[in-house]
Amino acid sequence: MNPLPDYFGPPFPRPFASILNSRQNKMPRGFEPWVEMTLDAAKHIAKSGLTALTSLGTHPWNLAVWAISEFGGAQIIVLPKFADEHSEKIVDNTILNFSLNPEKTAFILYPTQVSASLPKHAWLERDRIIFETSNAFFPVSLRPKGNMESNLENALNLGKAVDSRFGCNYAPAKPLRMPQIELSSLGNQLAPESWDYLTHWTRSFATPWPDETLADFYRGIVNSEGDYARSALASLRRIISDQRVFAGDEHARRGERFASFTELPPAEAIKLMKWNPRQMRYTFEPYGIAIRRNAAEKFGIKKVVYGTEYDYQHISDSEKPFFQISGKGNWNREAEWRFLGDVTLADFSRDDLLLIVVKKEDENQLPKGHGIRVISLHNRVR
Repeated sequence: MNPLPDYFGPPFPRPFASILNSRQNKMPRGFEPWVEMTLDAAKHIAKSGLTALTSLGTHPWNLAVWAISEFGGAQIIVLPKFADEHSEKIVDNTILNFSLNPEKTAFILYPTQVSASLPKHAWLERDRIIFETSNAFFPVSLRPKGNMESNLENALNLGKAVDSRFGCNYAPAKPLRMPQIELSSLGNQLAPESWDYLTHWTRSFATPWPDETLADFYRGIVNSEGDYARSALASLRRIISDQRVFAGDEHARRGERFASFTELPPAEAIKLMKWNPRQMRYTFEPYGIAIRRNAAEKFGIKKVVYGTEYDYQHISDSEKPFFQISGKGNWNREAEWRFLGDVTLADFSRDDLLLIVVKKEDENQLPKGHGIRVISLHNRVR
């Protein structure tokens, strides 16, 4: 028999209501019907004095958590508690990351034997708790014949209230398409023989930017229109606005955070910009900031060494952050350079920096007054 869930936070009265969505596109935009209807449902719940039952793990659940709080509603967030996790830390981190009001937020934490590396396997229990505990449901965008629709039909048969006024067709937006670059149209200034820069290429983020809260992330999504709020171009804008290239921990083996660059000229780097089906995004995209190579080396940006697992085990700890296993993906093609931590642009002369965009019109979307030369890859994109 499974242990009973733990409850944290103030007690809230019934009735309990849940906003229901099936999984959606990993990079949602503010104009998508399910986003707009989820906001309307959250506003209705908050104004009606209902207590929302919410959760985390996908954009629809996360957005509902943010929206209920944004409209001043009360909510109980249902989450799995994995082995070795501390309940207080789960609660504190969620409140901080979503900027929640502790007086209007409670938690049901249910223990699970599922590995924390496979959180989706714990969602069936989450759904069971929410459907058994809720008194009313507001379906928004449900996949036909999916688990969510099936659970809702069972709830309806049990006499629970279903309000479909915020419903919309299930039609997840297609993933963002990266501009396709015609290599033959690249200018002479980007020619391999004249390229003497290390480039940090940006990408679209399906999650918050480094150092960004989930509250800011979803606020950006909601306030966006046709463009995705965390696109590769938006990522470049943030680098300019904050005057730093943010470090990340992707591919880090020991918890380090580093900023990545490549010595490849644009024509070669573009060939590596591929769709990653596992991560549902491009490896990186044709927007970037480049630093003149000698200035980058003086700053401390170091070339990555490639090798085998055996090689990695026989180098010093100081060398390990700058080592990458070649592996099946043949990572050495990326000709990577790294810097531990963020790279601050104020440490470089503006003459040593270069901004790269796809087309000339992209310059109009960059912050004004940055003083960095901008070049466009070309004006012919498909």
